[in-house]
Amino acid sequence: MTLKTAFLAFSSFILSVSISHAAVIDSSSTGLASPDQLIAFDEVGGLTGGDVVTNQFAGLGVTFSPNLFFITQFSPRDNFTTPALANFGSAPIDPFSILFEN
Repeated sequence: MTLKTAFLAFSSFILSVSISHAAVIDSSSTGLASPDQLIAFDEVGGLTGGDVVTNQFAGLGVTFSPNLFFITQFSPRDNFTTPALANFGSAPIDPFSILFEN
């Protein structure tokens, strides 16, 4: 295979790969323009500040991996209220996944 053929094959591969898209989700009261469901993180009783959260919200269609931390206080931020989940505790959780059922 010549260098030109290899370059053309690689270029064809790159052009065939799907492109991911992202959007800003912090510009409205819910983060999304029209959410199907809103989870306020107060739906599950018994959680206290610092608790590890993984599958406690599975009944609402969402789980977290490896884990996030339930927080009840946080410094003021635009479009951010508590209770909430955070990816930091004794050390940042990076990366983490939010897994949606649907």
